[in-house]
Amino acid sequence: MAYRISTTEYLNYESGKFSKSKNTGVFGDNAQDTGIPADVYRYYLIRNRPENTDTTFMWSDLAAKCNNELLPNLGNYVNRSILFLVKSFDSIIPDSGANVLMELETKLVIDVSDKVGEYVTALEAMQIKEASAIMMAISTLGNVYLQRSEPWVEHKRNVTRCGHILYMCLALVKLLGSLLRPFMPTISDSIFEQLNLPVPEAPLAAASSAADPLPASSSHKPQFLFDWRPHESGHVDSLVPGHRIGEAKLLVNKIEAATVEALQLKFGGEQKSKKGPPFEGHLVVGTVTKARPHPSAERNYVLTVQMVDGVVSDEVTASEDAKAVVKEAKGGKKAGKKQEKVEGPPLVSQREIVSGLAVHYPVVESLVGKKVVVLCNIPPRAIAGVDSNGMLLTAISANGAVCLLTAEAPNGTQILPEGHSFEYKKALKMPKELQKLSLCTGSEGQVLAGKVPMKAGDVPVLAEDRLAGANSKVA
Repeated sequence: MAYRISTTEYLNYESGKFSKSKNTGVFGDNAQDTGIPADVYRYYLIRNRPENTDTTFMWSDLAAKCNNELLPNLGNYVNRSILFLVKSFDSIIPDSGANVLMELETKLVIDVSDKVGEYVTALEAMQIKEASAIMMAISTLGNVYLQRSEPWVEHKRNVTRCGHILYMCLALVKLLGSLLRPFMPTISDSIFEQLNLPVPEAPLAAASSAADPLPASSSHKPQFLFDWRPHESGHVDSLVPGHRIGEAKLLVNKIEAATVEALQLKFGGEQKSKKGPPFEGHLVVGTVTKARPHPSAERNYVLTVQMVDGVVSDEVTASEDAKAVVKEAKGGKKAGKKQEKVEGPPLVSQREIVSGLAVHYPVVESLVGKKVVVLCNIPPRAIAGVDSNGMLLTAISANGAVCLLTAEAPNGTQILPEGHSFEYKKALKMPKELQKLSLCTGSEGQVLAGKVPMKAGDVPVLAEDRLAGANSKVA
């Protein structure tokens, strides 16, 4: 009998809600026709699970999680480990005598064992999203170990050491196959097929060891340990010397931008023809090219922001946006009225902006190169004697943590709520009218206008630190 039920909030779709009658959103009976594997959907829905607040299904976000998380982390680690053994040892597990852990291996065993314990704790607490994140963190540990141990170098100078490294890598691949099983069973099957091992009946039990395999000098004894020690022959479900693994295969494939656009159109339903009201914030993507401390206000930095790609100039001027704001300020309502229904003033190459980021980004040079979100249609003003033309938007959490908003889009790309257009009516009066834009961040750090995702073209706008910047106000 069930004694605990895991409940969630609502999962919305793009800029609206799922509706089968309106063909809005993808449902189980047509998801298989998209060509995207079921396990990719599973991973995305778990990582985007609305455990505490509503979340939104977005095709661009699904592609990002596949292309930027699954593919380069898990897929890369498993494929590199297996492919290296196939090419360097003819697919056969070498007899490396790997019964003694060196420094890198000891750290790997301790770190992975701790993470497996956290994984189990999260699952027992029904924190499914957290468990999936820990699983990916274990894969990251494998990637770090593979890079630091450099088996491709050891293969040339110490084949036995190379075999030991690869055995550790494949032991972790086997562990991942078990930990993946509750979330991505098809990918788990593929891992065990590539290892040429049967799928364990009790995956978590197979991921743990009854004995403490750490060196006797170690006082660290975690609850869960992964099975790193080479077994003697006869263990049909283990990686033993002489065992031949299977063929290396890709676990996941990249989702192309054209596929995302096609799926957005196919499953957009009636919402695609609906336009939201004009958005009055002129938000644009830029890149910080120079940063220096303010000469007289220690909490502030003076930043030069590149606003247009392909244009390099040392001249920093106000854009037509700022000039319109100045005209409005001088001419009152009449001047403001002339600016109505402007779709978007042209941008100059750069802006100089004063921003109070010194407390939150103590190393001023760290800001150079960052993609930022610039609010353009506010009056220029002098801050402690330095002119500022615009404002960098940030996410501010309940505990006061601050991080920049960002979007991986070309400089000059306009940012709007999905389905909305921009209409310049007047300069925004700070901070009251900025609050009217209803900007905030969701549980995954995505920037929203109310409940509508903000996009720079097709690219989502995010808090730079998606964890610290989640569920925050924007200012």
